[in-house]
Amino acid sequence: MRVNSTFGKRSKTEIERTPKVKYFIAFEGSETESQYFSGVEEFKNELGIDKLFSIIPLLRHSDEVTWSHPCKFIKPLILTLNEFKSGQMSIESVVKHSVDRFFECDSIYEVEICSPKTMIELILETLQDSGYQKDDPIKNDAAVLKLICDSLYAVCPDEYTDKSISGLQEYLENQVFYYDPELDKVCLIVDRDPGNFKPEQYDALLSVCKKHRFSLYVSNPCFEFWLMLHFQKILELDRGLMLENRKIAKSKRYLDGELRKELKGYKKNNIHFENLKDNIDVAIINEHQFCEDELGLKTELGSNVGRLMSELKGN
Repeated sequence: MRVNSTFGKRSKTEIERTPKVKYFIAFEGSETESQYFSGVEEFKNELGIDKLFSIIPLLRHSDEVTWSHPCKFIKPLILTLNEFKSGQMSIESVVKHSVDRFFECDSIYEVEICSPKTMIELILETLQDSGYQKDDPIKNDAAVLKLICDSLYAVCPDEYTDKSISGLQEYLENQVFYYDPELDKVCLIVDRDPGNFKPEQYDALLSVCKKHRFSLYVSNPCFEFWLMLHFQKILELDRGLMLENRKIAKSKRYLDGELRKELKGYKKNNIHFENLKDNIDVAIINEHQFCEDELGLKTELGSNVGRLMSELKGN
């Protein structure tokens, strides 16, 4: 898993003055949830969140963005946390971060090249030919990064022009945070979505979270329900329709439609957090009218994201 490139731009002073408690937040979704919690971090002073708390959204790597099942990203999350604890990445992680950066540069997604997964495999093969194994901890940074940069340039020489090892080094440095399992908190934000999340899988996720002391925050049926809680209108909506959340258009469901009526300009890739932030206390209060228990959320309409927000706000 990785940190958003814009979020990860920190000065050395900021790195040295890491806040006392870090909230690492991993998401099932790839857009809406990340935008929301990035907004919470950006406006945390205005929201009354303790300045000693740091909210760190963790995104999936570019070869993982199509994953839709919350159980699938547990393993990479644990791997990332172990690397945070040790302060050292594996060769495979460095390659994945490098490919992430590659696809973020110059709107590279619009270029018809090989997929992130294929690119990662090609670079790992190149490194293996030079004696590096994917599980090896990275040691000779300059040599490895040069091989990676050369491999990226070989795949797409016309579009990829930044071969700067120092630039990639800076990007990688901003992907590393110290993780103290006794102090910091790991939060998983998931949708219940009964359509692709079976009851036994939900139970398995609860068990894994308990084992690793992760906090699980669920919205049933989806994160848009939590967003809708920011508006009093939700108390007037039919609960059965919200829980079913049936498609009302090709790429829009019932809660999407209702949310667009309340949240000006809302799109999944642009939620306009500035129009939500003043209503977070409203959402916390409204959440009490629905299920907030993680066991009950297996079948019942509701969310417990408000409990996380209450904790951050010291309520």
